[in-house]
Amino acid sequence: DDGRHLGGQILPGLRLMAVSLASSTSDLPQINWSDSDSSMGSDIFASTTENAISQGIIGAAVGAIERTVRKLRHANIEPTIFVTGGDAPLILNALERDAVHRPHLVLEGLACRLKGQNP
Repeated sequence: DDGRHLGGQILPGLRLMAVSLASSTSDLPQINWSDSDSSMGSDIFASTTENAISQGIIGAAVGAIERTVRKLRHANIEPTIFVTGGDAPLILNALERDAVHRPHLVLEGLACRLKGQNP
């Protein structure tokens, strides 16, 4: 309410989680992500290994956001969710709440700093 930035979270990207699973777990394939696939994240249970991996990864990212929102609301804070980064479209599609898509948030912050303004 008083305009203070309370902090944030940096999560691994969806592709990084997929690479980590494929390279660190026996017999799981590397999945290919498509930013244009609007169905990713829409079904909670999958019938193929590839879809199960994508559902689990998207669920992990969205779950982290939902958990944070619950904790903030418990502290009587109504947060605004900003989603940025290359995986933002897939995460936004899976979220069940409003969020602000800021694809160039880091660059916007740097530009403000260069101008001597607070972001």
